[in-house]
Amino acid sequence: MTFMPHSLLAGAHPSRRWVTFARHTVSVLSVLADAAAIIFISILMGSLYHVAVYGELGRFESFLGVGATAAGLFVLPGLLRGEYELGHYLSFRPHLRRVFNVWNITFVALLALAFLTRLMDDYSRASMVLFYVAGLPALLLMRYAVVHSVILGSRVGLVTAQRAFLIGTGEDISGFVRRYQPWNFGLHMVGAAPLTRLDSFSTREERRTALDRDLRQAVESARTLNPDAVYIVTPWSETGTIDSCVEEFLKMPVEIHLGPERILDRFDNVRIAKHGRMASLQLTRAPLNWGERTLKRIFDVTAAAGVLIALAAAGAHRVRHSARERASAVLPAAALRL
Repeated sequence: MTFMPHSLLAGAHPSRRWVTFARHTVSVLSVLADAAAIIFISILMGSLYHVAVYGELGRFESFLGVGATAAGLFVLPGLLRGEYELGHYLSFRPHLRRVFNVWNITFVALLALAFLTRLMDDYSRASMVLFYVAGLPALLLMRYAVVHSVILGSRVGLVTAQRAFLIGTGEDISGFVRRYQPWNFGLHMVGAAPLTRLDSFSTREERRTALDRDLRQAVESARTLNPDAVYIVTPWSETGTIDSCVEEFLKMPVEIHLGPERILDRFDNVRIAKHGRMASLQLTRAPLNWGERTLKRIFDVTAAAGVLIALAAAGAHRVRHSARERASAVLPAAALRL
């Protein structure tokens, strides 16, 4: 049973091997895209500054080395924290904060490394400021392009984050599919198991018997379809049904997800917070702390300084060019007088 639009079904029956291949491919390409953007901006800013100020391109190896070092410092935290996994590239908005924070940390580490080594002997301070200022929008543009490509691929069935199996009443399943259209962000619905909805006059024993029967059929169907994840889309208030579903699907090698309630649609950064043995659903984050405010202030000052340096370099280049033109005009006139 599938819920995807008929126009997308041609390429939308991925095997488990294809899903795994797509995940790894997106992760590798995302790392390479970030590294390529950083190295390119490093070479570009270093070369442009040297041409504007010194009239020559400068040392390519130095610009390449700074870019490669910055790329390594930038992608390493994301690799360790799993931020290059496919699931992080189905929405662009979270990347704004993520890239901003990691880029600032990258430059702090890069400057410390440059102080301890001779990494930046041929890379001027002005070039470094320009590299910092231009690198952030370049990375955001690259992330936007990757996210857009992944979403487009998920809509035509080429990129699949998970092969999902839904369980809940027919009404709950239909509401989930209509509200979220999960094929648009990488979920392929391989099947569903509707639970019987009994009237309010049914006894507790009748409800239990019907649920046990439905769960047996659901587990058999899931074993046949071999999904990556099971989504329980019943309302959270039905704790008994949820507990029974979890107990049954714990016997299978699948991820178990509790389907979202409508209130979660209002928030962008919902996450599970752990406090000792207690787990809670965190809807909003705390205001910026002093460290984050300091990073933001550093970025504002550095960005303003970068713009001023770029304008100053452009002005110096224009003055030098005008002086050369005047000198070239004076020399022929002097020769004619002689």
